[in-house]
Order: sequence, then C-alpha cells, then structure tokens
Amino acid sequence: MISKGLGVEFNTQVIRFLSVGITSALVYLTVTNGMMFYRLLPTIPASILGYLLGIFVSYYGQKNYTFNRAENNSQFVVRFVTLSVFGIVANSTIIHLFINIVDINDYISTFLSAATVATINYFALKIWVFK
Repeated sequence: MISKGLGVEFNTQVIRFLSVGITSALVYLTVTNGMMFYRLLPTIPASILGYLLGIFVSYYGQKNYTFNRAENNSQFVVRFVTLSVFGIVANSTIIHLFINIVDINDYISTFLSAATVATINYFALKIWVFK
C-alpha cells in the first residue's frame, strides 16, 4: 500500500495511471522510431506524430480507465491539452535546470524530471482535468 491514509482506490488509480502512461510512451516510441527506421519521416516530424498519438492514447486511457469518466466533456479536452503543454514546458525546464544549474547527469536528469512531471500530472488529472 502506498499510504495507509490514501486507501485502495488511490493505489488502483496510481497503477492504472502508470499503465496508461507506459502504454502512451510505447505508442510514442514505436511510432517515432518506426517512422524514422523506415525513413517515412525525419526525426522531428516523426516525434511530433508519435507525441500526438501518445497524447490521444493518454487522454482516452486516463479519462476512461484511470479516472472512470465516460461522459464527453469539452472541458476535459481543453484541460488535458493545457496540462500536456504545461508538462512539455515543465519537463524541458526541469531537465535544463538539473543539467545546467545543478550539474546532474543528462540521463538522471531526464528520469528525475519525468518522475516529477508524472507526479504533478497525476494530481492535476485527478483534481482538475477529470474532476
């Protein structure tokens, strides 16, 4: 159990959140690397396509599976896109700070940033995006 006070529902949501996140990341990596490997798109357009498809998977997975919000609500989409943009900016900023200011290894910086942004995203999805 993650915390006694948080309960089983919280644990289930965290596991679902992580499974959707991993699925989204796999979609991103598969599409991006597939487009590059088969020379269908250059790196940047391939990455953009993979990222957009990953966001699509993440949105529907988090909405329907993690947070059980079956209804269609345009506020969900607007909030999710806003959070995604925030996540990209926050991730890049944190990586920059860790590498250039704190002098942490690039690979460790990306891991720490991903963990930080994922934690923020979980709570933002729970209390703002899909409330």
